[in-house]
Amino acid sequence: MIQMKKTALYMIWLLLAMGVAVVQSCSSDAEDNGKASGTMHRRVLTMDLSLGGFTETSSRATSSFSNGDKVYIDFGGAMGTAEYNGGQWTIECPDDLQEADNGTCSVVYIQNASSEGSQTVSLSTESIVYEATGEYTNTVDMMSVSAALSPATSRVHFRGTAGTEITVRGLKRSEQFDVSSFSFSETTDDVQLTVKSDGYTDYVYCLFASDGNELAIVSDGSTFTRSFGSNVLQAGHSGYITIPTANSYSGWETDSRTDVSIDGSDYDGDSDWNQEDQEPDIN
Repeated sequence: MIQMKKTALYMIWLLLAMGVAVVQSCSSDAEDNGKASGTMHRRVLTMDLSLGGFTETSSRATSSFSNGDKVYIDFGGAMGTAEYNGGQWTIECPDDLQEADNGTCSVVYIQNASSEGSQTVSLSTESIVYEATGEYTNTVDMMSVSAALSPATSRVHFRGTAGTEITVRGLKRSEQFDVSSFSFSETTDDVQLTVKSDGYTDYVYCLFASDGNELAIVSDGSTFTRSFGSNVLQAGHSGYITIPTANSYSGWETDSRTDVSIDGSDYDGDSDWNQEDQEPDIN
């Protein structure tokens, strides 16, 4: 009889221990899979965006975006990625933003990215970065973001004889965007360009790499260097620079070597910078 009581008590103790373990396991799963701070979720987003061109403002209505277009948003440290598909925007953002809130946000749109991943976006010389400080509203029923985006860089192309190949030094452009830190890494690598049949190279979206606005162009076995005025390569401005040649390089210093690095110039002017009144191709 005593043995049976001991066995019964042991079974009760064992069941209680198992119950505690199950409760702890469920609690742990809830913490891991529930809506803890930082957990990402997706919801519908209303977007009111405009894109500032390189001369004038052009509105981008929702219908003018293409499936897969993405806009990156920093809600004061909480990052979200909005994506356009099937006529509407959805955003993947942390649960921290589920509570009713509104305020300012940083907005980035990258056009012509060479590749887009969930954590990084790679850019080329033809990628265009648009930035803005926008406003957002977040309620239980809806979320909206409005922003007037403008180019973060200038755009420049080079005029010369069709087929001419040049190397350009002294330009700075964005190379990669890190989604989690909401930051760009930059490169000052040489840019290789070829003059097309219309007499111009492709556009490069960039700024000067140095405070002295120094530029070097390698062409026809020689390097041409000079410094430009402060109005050249300003963000949001567009223009072209005529490629200097051995027979025409007024305002440029010339060197018969092709490995010349930029270390300053005695010239300071902008006569070779030609402002353009053209809209960027945003379609």
